[in-house]
Amino acid sequence: MTYIGHILLLINPNKELPIYSTLVSQLYLSSTGRLCSSLPPHIFSSAERAYHMMQQERRPQCFILSGESGSGKTEACKHIVRHLTARSSPKGFGLEPRMKHVNCILEAFGHAKTPRNSNSSRFIKLLTIQFCENERTILRAHMYTYMLEKTRLVHLPPQQHNFRIFYLMAEGLSPEDKSALYLNNILAHRYLTRRTAGEGPPVAPASAQSREDLAAVKQALRALGFNKQEVDSVFTLLSAVLHIGDLRFTALTEANSAFPSDLQLLERVAGLLQVSANDLSTALTSDVQYIKGDVITRRHTVEVAEQYRDQLAKSIYGRLFYYLVNSINEYLHGQDDSAGDPAMEIGILDVFGFEEFQRNAFEQLCVNMTNQRLRLYVSEVLFQQEQAECLQEGITMEIPLSSNSHVAVLDFFLQRPQGLLYVLDEESQSLRPAEQTLYKRLSAQLDSSSICGLSLTMKDGNGNPPPNDQGPAFTVSHYAGQISYDLTGSLTKNKDSFPQNLLLTVKTSESVLLQQLFQSKLTQTGSLVPAALGRIALRGTKASLLLQRMPSVSPVNATSIPQQPRRYRDLTK
Repeated sequence: MTYIGHILLLINPNKELPIYSTLVSQLYLSSTGRLCSSLPPHIFSSAERAYHMMQQERRPQCFILSGESGSGKTEACKHIVRHLTARSSPKGFGLEPRMKHVNCILEAFGHAKTPRNSNSSRFIKLLTIQFCENERTILRAHMYTYMLEKTRLVHLPPQQHNFRIFYLMAEGLSPEDKSALYLNNILAHRYLTRRTAGEGPPVAPASAQSREDLAAVKQALRALGFNKQEVDSVFTLLSAVLHIGDLRFTALTEANSAFPSDLQLLERVAGLLQVSANDLSTALTSDVQYIKGDVITRRHTVEVAEQYRDQLAKSIYGRLFYYLVNSINEYLHGQDDSAGDPAMEIGILDVFGFEEFQRNAFEQLCVNMTNQRLRLYVSEVLFQQEQAECLQEGITMEIPLSSNSHVAVLDFFLQRPQGLLYVLDEESQSLRPAEQTLYKRLSAQLDSSSICGLSLTMKDGNGNPPPNDQGPAFTVSHYAGQISYDLTGSLTKNKDSFPQNLLLTVKTSESVLLQQLFQSKLTQTGSLVPAALGRIALRGTKASLLLQRMPSVSPVNATSIPQQPRRYRDLTK
C-alpha cells in the first residue's frame, strides 16, 4: 500500500493478512484527525481521514473504489466499513454485523465467476453511511445498486458462470429440496450450461462448503425479516426462472406461428409461477390487442417467442434482486427515525472492475466505458485539488488536460442523441431490429467525424461490412489499453421492455412475492421503487391464505416461526 496524493494504491494479496485485524484498526484511530506519521499507509488511515474531514469540513465524503476485475474492491469496501464501525460509539447502530448478512445476499444474487475473478461483482453499488454528530454514532446506512448484468442470466458467456446463487443451490440443496423444486440436476438447465451437440449435461457434486454458504444466505434472508415461507418463495421463483429458460417453441403453421413444444414443462412453469398455463402460453406466443371492441390476436414467430421467454426470466430475476436490495435498506435503516444531517455522511462507491476477455462483448463495453468515465472524472477532480493547493502555496503549475481522444471516445458512446448507447436503444425498439442497420449507422457516424482511439473493424480486411447476423466490432484505446469489442447480439441483449401481456399474466399470480415484484414501479435506473410500507403488504389474512398455497420446499414449510416485528420507513415524509 502507498499514497499517491489523495489516492491510496492497494495490491490484492488474495489471502487474509493480519494487517486488517481489529487491533491494527485501533492503531489508526485518532481523536484529533492527525494521524501518527510513523504508521504506514493503510486503508484504515484513509477511512479515519474521511471521518475527520467530514467532521471538520461539514460536508459528505466519498470513497471511489476503482481497479480491474479481481483487484479486491469489494473486500476494500468491507475494511472501510469495519473501521468506521470500530471508531463510532458502541451505543450506535451495529452496522458491521448487519453488513455481513447484506454482503452474503448481494454476493449470492449479484456475483458470478469469470475467467478473471471467481467472485466477480456484476453490478455497481453505492453504500452511504450516515452519522449522528452529537453522539458520534452511526445512524443508518443505505445501499444503492445500478446496472445489474441481467443479460448474463439468459446469454451465458463462454467459459463463465451464471449468478452464484444457482451454483449454491446445485451443490448445497438437499435431495428433498431439489425434488420439491423440480431441480434434480440443476446444471442441466439451459441457462446454466453451454453444451455442444452430443455432450451430456454436467452434474454438480454435493459440497459441504456450498451447503454452508446456502444456509448463510437463508439465515441472512431471515435476518432481513423474511419468514420461512417467504424464503421458500424466493427459491421457488429461482426454480421458475431456470425452468422458463428450458421452454422451447415450434412453428406448426405456414405462418411460422410459435407454439410451446413441451406442454408438460409449460404446466410446471405455470405451477411454479402460480399462473394459468393457458394464459402464460398465450402471453409468450401472441399479442392480444383490443381495438374499438374487437379482439385482435397476432401470433409470434419462434424467434419472438424466445425473446419474450428470456425477457420474462430477466424481469423476474432483476426485480427479485432489487426487491432484496429494498429489503436490505429497511434492514440498514436503524432504530432512529430522526432525519440526521446530510453533511454527516460517508459514501463508498464500488464499481465493477475493468475487464478484458478473449472475446469482449456488449457487457464488457458497458463495464469498461463506465470505468473510463469514472476515471476521467476522478482525474479532473484530483488535478483541480492539486492546482488549488499549489496556488495557495504560490507554486505555478501546468494542468495536464484530459486526453482529447479519451473524451471523444466517451462522447461517441454516451453523447445524446447520436452516441452508440442511444442509437442502440433506438434500434432495439424497432419492430425488426437488425445488426446490419446498427453497423451502417455507426459506420456513417465514424466516417463523418474521425475519432482518434476508436476504429470500426472490417471483418474481411477489404472494407466490406460484416455478415447480416454479425454486429459491429470496435477497437477502443482505453486508459488501460487497447481492447476489441464484438457487438453481435447487442440489440437483443439491450432489449429491456416488458411486454404488456406478460405483465398482465404475472399480475394474476397467486404467489404473493411475484405479485409484489410486478406491482412495484421501476425507477429510471431499473430498480424497484420502495413501497411506502415496505413488505408489510405481505401480512394479513389474505396473505396467510396465499402463502399456504405456495409450493413448499420442505414438508415443514407451514411451520410458524416467531420473529421480531419489522419496522418500516414512512417515505411520505
